[in-house]
Amino acid sequence: MAPNEHSFTKRDFKDIRALLKIGVEREFVIGLETVEASIREWRTAAPESSREWYHRILEDHKAHRKVLSRTYDNNSKSMMRSSIEYLLRNNILTWDDLDICSEGAKANFRWVLELKY
Repeated sequence: MAPNEHSFTKRDFKDIRALLKIGVEREFVIGLETVEASIREWRTAAPESSREWYHRILEDHKAHRKVLSRTYDNNSKSMMRSSIEYLLRNNILTWDDLDICSEGAKANFRWVLELKY
């Protein structure tokens, strides 16, 4: 069976759900660190008006929430697979994180990522 023909088992999807939990926690950290960096920058700039900074931080936060929504809100099996591929491509998950997955699932993710990029 070629790697792209691997059918995910129930166990694979359980592992994928566990990986998505890891990913969303890391994404929350990324979002909080981004806000924190923006606030540090605002304090350093010490502007007369903070209105623009407030709106910039709010817009950045909204954009991050949209990424989270696209990645984690649709729990269909086909979207879970795409979400893992996205998380791997963006270094939110690492290949080491996939150690919980079966060899077939790991081969499938590796093959798909190599095919697309």
